[in-house]
Amino acid sequence: MSYNSLTDKTSVQLDSKSNNSIYLPSSTLSSPLDSSLYTAGSSSVLFIDASVSNYESLLVGLAPQTEVHVLNPAQDAIASITDTLLGRQGISSLQIISHGSVGSLDFALGSLNINNIRSYTNELQSWGKALTADGDILLYGCDVAAGETGANFVQQLSLLTGADIAASNDLTGSSSKGGNWVLESATGVIESSKVLQLDAMAGYDSVLNNPVAIINEFSQGSTGAREWVEILVVQDNANLQNYRLVDGSTSNTLNIQLSGTGFNGLKAGTLIVLYNGGDVDSAITPDLNYDPVKGDYSLQISSLNSTGNFAVTRLNNGWGGTTGAFDNSSSTDIPRLLDTAGKEIYIFPKSVTPAGFQLVPVSPLRALPGRATAFVGNTAIGATLAANWSDDYYSAAGNPGLANGGINTAWINSLRGNVSPSFNNTANLILPRINEDMPSLYNEGVFISDLIEGQISDINNNIQGIAVTDVIGTGNWQYSLNGGLGWSNFGKVSDTDATVLTGKVSLYNGTANNTPENQGWLQYGASPPVPNLANVGGTQAVNNGATNLSSTESGSAGYSNYSGGFASLLNPAFPTLDRNQGFSLSFDVKINSESHTDNTRAGFNVILVTSDKTKAIELGFWQNSIFAQNPTFTGSTESVDRNTTALTRYDLVVLGDIYQLYAADEAIPILTGLLRDYTAFDHTTAGPFGIALPYDPYEQANFVYLGDNTSRAAANINLARVELLTNSKIRFAPSPNTDGDAAIKFSAWDGTNGVINGSAGVNTTTSNAFSTTIKIANITVDPVPEWQIVAVDNFTALNKQSILQRSETGAYRVVYLNPDILPELVALPTMSSSWEIGGIADFTGDKIQDILFSNSTTGENQIWGMSANGAEVINLPTINSNNLTIQHIGDFEGDRDADILLRDSSNGEIKIWAANPANPNLMSEVVLPSVPDNNTQILKVSDLDGDNDLDILWYNAVSGEVAIWQMDGTLFAQGVQLPTVSDANTKIQLIADFDGDKDMDILWYNSITGLTALWQMNGVNLQQGVVLGYVSDTNTKIKQIADFDGDKDLDILWYNAATGYTAIWEMDGVNLKNGITLASNGDANTKIERIADFDEDGDLDILWYDAVTGFTATWQMNGVNIQQGISLGYVSDTNTKIKSIANFYGDSNLDIFWHNETTGFTALWNMNGANLQEGFTLPAVDVGFKVNTVGDLNGDGRVDIVWYNSNTSSTKLWSIDGANLLNDIFLII
Repeated sequence: MSYNSLTDKTSVQLDSKSNNSIYLPSSTLSSPLDSSLYTAGSSSVLFIDASVSNYESLLVGLAPQTEVHVLNPAQDAIASITDTLLGRQGISSLQIISHGSVGSLDFALGSLNINNIRSYTNELQSWGKALTADGDILLYGCDVAAGETGANFVQQLSLLTGADIAASNDLTGSSSKGGNWVLESATGVIESSKVLQLDAMAGYDSVLNNPVAIINEFSQGSTGAREWVEILVVQDNANLQNYRLVDGSTSNTLNIQLSGTGFNGLKAGTLIVLYNGGDVDSAITPDLNYDPVKGDYSLQISSLNSTGNFAVTRLNNGWGGTTGAFDNSSSTDIPRLLDTAGKEIYIFPKSVTPAGFQLVPVSPLRALPGRATAFVGNTAIGATLAANWSDDYYSAAGNPGLANGGINTAWINSLRGNVSPSFNNTANLILPRINEDMPSLYNEGVFISDLIEGQISDINNNIQGIAVTDVIGTGNWQYSLNGGLGWSNFGKVSDTDATVLTGKVSLYNGTANNTPENQGWLQYGASPPVPNLANVGGTQAVNNGATNLSSTESGSAGYSNYSGGFASLLNPAFPTLDRNQGFSLSFDVKINSESHTDNTRAGFNVILVTSDKTKAIELGFWQNSIFAQNPTFTGSTESVDRNTTALTRYDLVVLGDIYQLYAADEAIPILTGLLRDYTAFDHTTAGPFGIALPYDPYEQANFVYLGDNTSRAAANINLARVELLTNSKIRFAPSPNTDGDAAIKFSAWDGTNGVINGSAGVNTTTSNAFSTTIKIANITVDPVPEWQIVAVDNFTALNKQSILQRSETGAYRVVYLNPDILPELVALPTMSSSWEIGGIADFTGDKIQDILFSNSTTGENQIWGMSANGAEVINLPTINSNNLTIQHIGDFEGDRDADILLRDSSNGEIKIWAANPANPNLMSEVVLPSVPDNNTQILKVSDLDGDNDLDILWYNAVSGEVAIWQMDGTLFAQGVQLPTVSDANTKIQLIADFDGDKDMDILWYNSITGLTALWQMNGVNLQQGVVLGYVSDTNTKIKQIADFDGDKDLDILWYNAATGYTAIWEMDGVNLKNGITLASNGDANTKIERIADFDEDGDLDILWYDAVTGFTATWQMNGVNIQQGISLGYVSDTNTKIKSIANFYGDSNLDIFWHNETTGFTALWNMNGANLQEGFTLPAVDVGFKVNTVGDLNGDGRVDIVWYNSNTSSTKLWSIDGANLLNDIFLII
C-alpha cells in the first residue's frame, strides 16, 4: 500500500506483507496512490523504523522526489529493506532513520551491527547494486559510528555496499535532550543532502538512542507462582547502580533500588532477575555469582538481599512478603525502570498485565498459578512494543536468567559477544590406522564427535565442530554428513577457504557442577502447584557432578530444548534433527527410584522429535525395564527388562525411519524399532488436572525432553550428561597401492558465524567463531598384506573352482583344495601394476579358464594358458590401448575356444582375434568392416540366428539406428539394417528367444510412456513388430524375464518398488497372452530377493525379504499364478542379511545362507521346496570377514564358502556338508 504525502511528489510507503497487520502512516498522509509513479524517478529513498517515537512528524515537508518506506515493526527490517531495493537501480541516496547504539542500527525487529554484519553480506551487496556509482548511505541513529567499534562498523558497511557512509558518533535528535542531526563520521565524499526539513528536525522532541536496559521477562506471580522481573542490560559497561525497579502506581508499591557497587560496569547481555524474596512460594534459587569472562552473565537476586556487591534496597514494603506487588487485579501491575534521576527509561508495554484464570473442572473453583510473559524480539527498542511480547503463560514455564529462545537468544548472545573456542592442548591426534586399497565400504572413518572428544573448550558452550584448513596425503581426505552413507572430497582447503563440520552439542555437562538450565541449551520446568490439590511437579539440585531431579506423581518436571511457555527453541543454534542424515542423543542417567500408577507411564522419559514432526520416539525408564511408547500412549511397542539403577551412558541413535538405543560398550542395541507419529496427542487437556499445556511438544520440530512428563508416575534420577552427536565423519581414502602417512589440519569451530554443517569456502580469519590455533590429526596407511582375491573360477581342470590371488608385489597364484582338504598353491608369473586383467575365458579349448592381460602403458597383451601346473604365457599383438579396446570375448566360431572382438575408436576399424590352439601364436587377426561413428555401439554379441555363430547387434542411441552383422564364424557375412527407433527414451531391454524358434527377439521399453513392444526376428531379419501394451505407472519396472510357466515361452515379471505392485505378463511367443496382477500394493520395504524354482515343479517361485523388519517369505507359483504365499519367519537382527541362495545339501533344493557382518553370526535355512524345513546356526565368523564367493572348491559336489577380510587381507575357506562345517581353513599368507 502506498501513500502520497503533502510534500511535492514524495512517495510514502508502509512495508507490509500478507498475513501481517497493516501499520498505517500518519493521518497527514493523503489517500493511497500507486507508488510506481515515483519509484522509477526517485533518486532518494528513506526508510524509517515505525518504532521511532513520533516518526510522522519527521516526514512532514520532505525533500521532493523522496521515496519513503515506513518499516513494519512486525517484519525483519533488514529483509524488508532488501526486498524493497531488490532489482532497483539509480538510487543516489539511501537514508535510514532508526534507533542506534555503538556499532549498531536497531529496529523494532532486527538489527544490523558489528557482530552480525558479515552474515548479511549478500543482502548488503544487493543494496549496493541499487545505488549509483557515487551513491551515499546516511544513517540517523545515536552513537552508530562512536568509538573504534562504530568506526569499524561504518567501514565494513562501506566495503560491503560499495557506498560512502555517513553516521553519527553521538546522540541524534532533539537538542533539548543532548542530540543533534549532524552525521559526524563519514567514509568518502558525501554528496547527498538530508531529506528531512530543518523545521521537522528542530521540532522533534526525542533522541534516537536505546535504553541502557529493558525488561526481558515478567511474572506477576500470584496464587503460589514465582514473582519476578528480568532486566536485560543492552549497553556495554552499563552503570545501573541506584537505578530503581518500580510498578505502575504513583506511590510505587514496588520500589527496589539497585544499590550495590556490582551494578556499576555491567556487561551487555547481562540478565538480572529480581524476585520477591518474601514470597514463601517462590522457587527461584539465588545466584549472586557474576563472571562474564567465564560466560556467567546471569544474576538472580532476592528483594531481601541487602548486602554485598549486588545488594538491593527496598524503599517501601514491596516484595517483602507474600502479598507481593503484582496482584492481577490492578492496572498498576506494570513494571518500570527508573534512572538515578527518577526518569523512566523503560516501561512494560502490554496494556493488560498477565493474569491467572479459573480451573473450571474443580469444585470449589481455585485460582490457577499466576502468569508470565516474555519479550521475543531482538532489539532494545523492539521491547517497547507490545506486539513483540509473547502470549501469557504459566509462570512455572518461565525461564528467569535465560534468554527467551529464538531471535531473543540470538540477540542476547550477540550482545555478549562471542569468545573464540580453544583447544585444550597442543598435542596432535592419531587416527586409527588403515590399509592401502581398503574398499570404500569398509573405510568407515571417524566421527567428528569422537575426534574432538575432550579437545575443545568454549566458555559460551556453543556447538563444537571443526574447520578443515589443510589436507595432506596421497589420496583424498573426505567427509560425510550422514554417518558414511555418502562421502565428499574436501578438495583444496585453506584458512580462507575451509570446510566446517559439526561434531556435537554439549547440552549438559554435570562436571560443571550446576544444573542444566545454566548451560544455555536446556530449560528446567516443573508443573506449578495447585493449592490444596498438588505440589510443585519436582525439584532439582546439584549432586556430585550430576543433577538430581526428583519429580512428584501429581506433577511433572524435566528439561527441554524448547521454552516452556511458548513454542520456540531456547537456543536457535540448536541443530536440525535430520533423520535422513542421522544423529544421536547421548545421555548419562541413573534411575534411583521410580513409581507409577499406570503401567503405560514412566517417571523418567526421553522424547525426541525429528525435523519431520511425524517421526519421533519416546522412551520410558523404570528401574527394571525400558520401553518405547506407542503412538497412542496406551502401551509399549518395544520393551526390554534391564536394570537402570547404575549410572549408564545411553546413545539414542536415529537414522532414516529407525531408532536404536545402545548402552556404552554394548554392540547390540537394547531397543530398536521404527520412529512413530505422536501428533494425535491432545495437549489441551494434558496438564495436571486436565489443564492445557502451552503447546503440543510432539508437534515441534527438533524437540528434545528428558524428565517426568506425566502425572501418573514419579522418579528420582541423576542426570550427568546430555550431548547431541551429529553423524559427521572424516576419513582418508588413499590412492591405490599407496601407503605412508597423511594428515588433516583443522581449527575449532563454534557455529556462531552463521554457516551450517558441511559448508565450504568459509573464511576462518574474519570471525571469532574459530580457534586461533590449529590441531593436526595424523593417520598411517599400512601396506596391504599379500594375496587379495582376484577371481574364483576353474583355473586347474580339476572339475572344481579355485581362487586366483594377487600380491602387493604383483605376484599371482592359484589356490585350490586337494582331496585331503588342504590348500594347494600354484605359483604364477609376477606382473607390474600397469598390467590389468582384460578378461577370463577358455581361449585354448581345454575347458580351463585362461586369463587375458593388457598393459595400459605399453599396449602389450598376453594370455595365460592355465593348467594345474601353472600358466603358459602367450604373447599377443601390441596395440594402441588409447584407441583399440576389447568389445567382447566369446566363441564366434563354435569351436569351443574364445575369440576377442576389438574396435579402434580413432578410425572405426573392427577386428577379431580368432583363437586357434594349433596356431603357435594362438591368435590370428580377422579384419571386419569399419564403423566410424562412435555413437554406434555394440549392444549385444550373441547367436542371433540360431546357427551357433555369434552375431553382432549395433545400436546408435543418438540416431536410433539398429543393425545386425550376421557372422559366419569370425567372418562378416552380411549387414542387415533394421528400422530406426527415433525416440531416445525407447530402449532395448532384452535380446532373447521369446517364441522358441532359436532366433533372438528384441524387447523394447519406453521409460517415459511405458510403451512395451517386441521385434519378432526371423534370423537376423525383422519378421514383425508387436506392441505388447503400455505400463501407465513408469515406476513399474521389468524385474525378470523368464519362463515362469514352463511352456518354453519367456514371460515378463513387472514390479513397482514404491508401491509393491507385482504382475506377470504371460506370453504366447511374442504376443501377450494374459496380464495377471499378483499384488496391487504392499510394503515398499519388502523386496524381491530371488526368483528361482524352489520346489522343482518347473515353475519359478519368488523369495521376498524386508530389510527393515527381517520378514522373509516365498510365493510358491503355479505357472504365472500364486499358488500360495508362505511366511518363512522374521530375522530379528536386520543386520543379518541373505548372502547366498544355493543347493547346500545336494538335494536339488535351494537353501538360504545368512550372515551378519556386524556380529559375525551365520545361519543356514534348509529349504523343502518353498517351505522352510529347518534353520541351523553355524559357527560365527570373525568380524571383518565377508562372503566373497560360494562355490565347489573341493570337488565334492556341494558348495563351499570363500571368506575374505579386507582389513587383514586374509582369506579362508569353509568346507560345508549341509549344515555341518567340516573345515575352517586359513590360506597360507
